[in-house]
Amino acid sequence: MVSYVFETPDNGVIVVGSFTSYWKIDYAYSSRVNRYYINTKVKNVARLKEDGTLDSTFNVNNTGFNGFVNGAVKLNDGRIVIAGTFTNYNGKAVNNIVCLKPNGEVDEDFLSHGGTNLPIQSVTYNSTLNKLAIAGTFKTFGSVPTNGVVLLNADGSVDQNFVLGDMDGEFPNYAYILNSGKVFVTGSFSKYNGINRGGVLILETDGTAKQEYNNLGSFRGTPTTLVETTSSLGNPAILLGGTIYEVGGKNVGHIVKIEIKN
Repeated sequence: MVSYVFETPDNGVIVVGSFTSYWKIDYAYSSRVNRYYINTKVKNVARLKEDGTLDSTFNVNNTGFNGFVNGAVKLNDGRIVIAGTFTNYNGKAVNNIVCLKPNGEVDEDFLSHGGTNLPIQSVTYNSTLNKLAIAGTFKTFGSVPTNGVVLLNADGSVDQNFVLGDMDGEFPNYAYILNSGKVFVTGSFSKYNGINRGGVLILETDGTAKQEYNNLGSFRGTPTTLVETTSSLGNPAILLGGTIYEVGGKNVGHIVKIEIKN
């Protein structure tokens, strides 16, 4: 299954997912009734040319991940960051996150900053700020302790100005850094730094939760997409999509807009 598709400058695409091979119909040996396929082994990541054929020069001898991909994003410079539950990519030791250059090679500079000790549930990217946010059950990123959300610079280094507070033993499942620098977080938590919170937070750049932004009530679900927009009153707002069941005590059909007042 292909889960993520990213366009390349020459109108090709890089695809990321749980697939293990690429199948192509060989029309020279196929008929209308019977089709003959050429099967090429390629796992988790592949590049397709403009006509849909496999680009064999990308990521040669790809053996993929030894686990699961939970998210992937494309950076402004064309690199692809992939996160999930894995410890190996193409024979190279990685800790649940890896960055690939446009030619498919591992970005060693990004890798040098380390990874997480436990799985990453989501990875998001703000192209305006050129920053990543990852969320999951992990307690460290490289040598930096954390409670499950880390902001990363584009080179893979940790933004140590942001520190996620205590979630009373629970974990986040999604995080996104907004254009304002505030960080939107959801998860299974019911408390944050000892104060009752209903599974959703809008945090300051240092991880503190001001009450004026944290009175949304309960949130139940896992976002997969966030778009910054405005409300009908012209205030900042976010449009969320994903597996979302409830916001502020109201049932929602997996898509919802939340106003964030200045």
